[in-house]
Amino acid sequence: MANKDKQEVFPYVVVLKKKHQRTVDLIGIFAAILFLLLLAYTLIGKPNHSIYVGIAVIVSFSGLLGFNIKKYWEKKPIEIFPLYLMAIFSPFLVPTQSFFFIAMGITGFLSRKKEEIGFSEEHIVFKSLWRKRILWADLNNAMIKDGILTLDYKNNKLFQAETDDDEDNEEYEVSEDEFNRWSGEQLANIN
Repeated sequence: MANKDKQEVFPYVVVLKKKHQRTVDLIGIFAAILFLLLLAYTLIGKPNHSIYVGIAVIVSFSGLLGFNIKKYWEKKPIEIFPLYLMAIFSPFLVPTQSFFFIAMGITGFLSRKKEEIGFSEEHIVFKSLWRKRILWADLNNAMIKDGILTLDYKNNKLFQAETDDDEDNEEYEVSEDEFNRWSGEQLANIN
């Protein structure tokens, strides 16, 4: 428990795998294509509109979009930057549809946030859009087996989710056996 924000330090943090990230990426690409089409239509319909700025945005945005389409087909995560640009420029370039593009930018940002579950000696915290706290006393068991986190609640609810092993952070990797042993100790301390 460190600073004035009362941020907790968790001995174990499990990152959950995003289930529908490719679908969200594809929707973002279609939104970006729609943004370009509406921008081009707006510039053609109103030539007195700042056409040079619009053309510059179309050219640069098309390059970013092409890069993202290439990454999507290679099954790599797309860059979210074009959605941010779309959200920023839409009120100025396509004002009547700007609400949709701002919502897409916000959705793109939220879809990139990894859902984490922090395990401390006192409780478990789901860290996503809203924080949810669970006491160890509410659980029968907490374990990871074959990359699947399972939380077995005393009220017969069961939570299972695939974990996201990030190969870049090997120094922080903990074995499933070590985590299971530690969580078993936490559950034993409750009784």
